[in-house]
Amino acid sequence: MRIVLLEIAESLRNLILSNSFLDRSKRRAADFTRNRKMKFPQLLAFMMNLVKASTQTALDRFFRLVGTPELHMTQQSFSEARQKLRPEACRELFSHTAEQIYAHKVNRWHGMVVVAIDGSKIQLPDDKRLLETFGGMGPTSSSPTAQASVAYDVLNGTIVDAEIEPLCVGEQELAARHINSISAMPGMEKTLLLFDRGYSSSKLMELVTAWRVEIKKVGVFRHERKSRTAPRTSSPQRSLSSLETSVRSD
Repeated sequence: MRIVLLEIAESLRNLILSNSFLDRSKRRAADFTRNRKMKFPQLLAFMMNLVKASTQTALDRFFRLVGTPELHMTQQSFSEARQKLRPEACRELFSHTAEQIYAHKVNRWHGMVVVAIDGSKIQLPDDKRLLETFGGMGPTSSSPTAQASVAYDVLNGTIVDAEIEPLCVGEQELAARHINSISAMPGMEKTLLLFDRGYSSSKLMELVTAWRVEIKKVGVFRHERKSRTAPRTSSPQRSLSSLETSVRSD
């Protein structure tokens, strides 16, 4: 696993250092051309470092780690540098990482990658522009909120695909995007898709069954048992056994 991670890191490094990626990632041709304290590769490395402290503390720590503790960059300067970066750059890095992971051997169930798809609402900072772009929730719909959706590989702990959109975009539409993205990824030809009961629809089922390469892809939707009494719940082990029997019979 360590060797695989090193290979993925090296592949990301080569992508970030390439001139073609730089050209695709900057907003203007003049961006990232001057000799700044934080150049384009360092900016991406800092952003990918999962900052958990305050931005200023993280910046000071970053320059110490890269061997230039004498440099000082303010939070405002970092924000200005980040504004020069196109959002598509982060998306490309994310997709590249996922593709590299599945180019190697990963955990599978009956030869299939097990991907669970689900959505969630994300509360955003209280900003007028965010409210206008994404919409709001709350009693007066004044709290900026986004609709997010994730396709998650449950056996390998990997986010295969992710989307964030305004509230007006439904979870089923985002799930359809996940399916289109996953179907185009190498190594994902055999995939077991898991959905919650809210995703069940003829349109989504048509998309799942239309995704064919060598075998039919399997989509499992969880449905709530309708009864006057409390719904009967089954253990994960029992559900997995039932699904395993179904897969073997096919």
